[in-house]
Amino acid sequence: MTATSAETIAQALALLRPDLATTIDKALDRAPLEWNRETGRPDLFGIPDRLAYLNWAHLGATTAAIEAANAWAMKRRAEPWRIERRDYFDEVEACRVLYAGLIGTDASNIALVPAASYGIAVAKSILANTTPGRIVVPEGEHYSNFYAWRRLTALPGWSMEIVPVPDDGDWTRAMIAAIGDGKDIAIVGAPPCHWTDGARLDLPAIAAATRKVGAKLVVDATQNVGADAVSPMAADPDFLAVSAYKWLLGPYGLAFLYVHPRYHAAAPIEEHSYHRAGATGRATKVEYTDDYAPGARRFDAGQRSNFATLPHAVAGLAQLLLWTPAAIQSASHSVVAAIEAAAQARGYATTKGPRAGANITALRREGGWPADIGPTLAKRDVHISLRGDSLRISPSLNNGLRDVGRLFDALPR
Repeated sequence: MTATSAETIAQALALLRPDLATTIDKALDRAPLEWNRETGRPDLFGIPDRLAYLNWAHLGATTAAIEAANAWAMKRRAEPWRIERRDYFDEVEACRVLYAGLIGTDASNIALVPAASYGIAVAKSILANTTPGRIVVPEGEHYSNFYAWRRLTALPGWSMEIVPVPDDGDWTRAMIAAIGDGKDIAIVGAPPCHWTDGARLDLPAIAAATRKVGAKLVVDATQNVGADAVSPMAADPDFLAVSAYKWLLGPYGLAFLYVHPRYHAAAPIEEHSYHRAGATGRATKVEYTDDYAPGARRFDAGQRSNFATLPHAVAGLAQLLLWTPAAIQSASHSVVAAIEAAAQARGYATTKGPRAGANITALRREGGWPADIGPTLAKRDVHISLRGDSLRISPSLNNGLRDVGRLFDALPR
């Protein structure tokens, strides 16, 4: 844990009700992280030793601190008379502080939204008012960073260019080539890694090409933030959306949206009272204002103050800061590298292109996989996801080389 992480956690916990802060603080695992290369650390998440959970790109696991926070939250929700005015704001701001510390930005640049798709919708609503042009996205980009732009192409002047899957797996080269020197490019939608197979993209390089032609960069980094030592903020995106329920150890129904300060004066896509100036003290009378809370808070979704799930988010982000994304990436990449070596030795195709630090990989075989391969493997206590023609495998701290053997023992011959 760095001093910066310790300070960020302390700052966030100081915002909470003392009883919640104490509950989370006592349950956090503050011991130096020791990852076992052979067995992994399933104990950190309460995962049974017999089970190979290699499916973090689908859904993250929970920790002791999260379980404690969830128990506290459910008890509070069951007793609504315990909910105070401050509860509508404190956990929201604690999440904002922790997430901003994780990616390396100021908390005022972060909005709390219910999904990455909502965050991309905010970006679309703002960029729809700029000069129209081509929208460049990689083939097979996640739905959240695709459908919004396809909808935008219904307006005059907008069109979409889908960059084909490169034969050599070098998405960075393919994206930069598509951007070229085209002055008609308005938006580039790109992830740090492809969600179906973990193929890596060099976002700073793509960002440089994007800025060179005066376009805007919109990033869905759901499969990256929390599991990569390098934050997508290194690319200086215009917008960055990340769902919480995978690598952020967070709850379903929560995502974070980074909004570059140049857009902080833009109109949000919905209006409610809690993102307005002075909302914390306005409880007993109707009082309208045209002013918003500072920074990206105007883009917060309504009912962001989820009493049942925000303590989970706070505990998960705090634990993630303690363990660090760098440690998670190191463990994940070790397992990914072992899986890819074993796969190639057995004749499977694996994800092409740059693989340094990869936290996701995929196996492909001639003729594809049976549609029921996921449930079939689950019966043998091996959990993965089928995405297109890819058997997507996404390990974390709970996994070790033992799980690599379990995976290949369970695969059909």
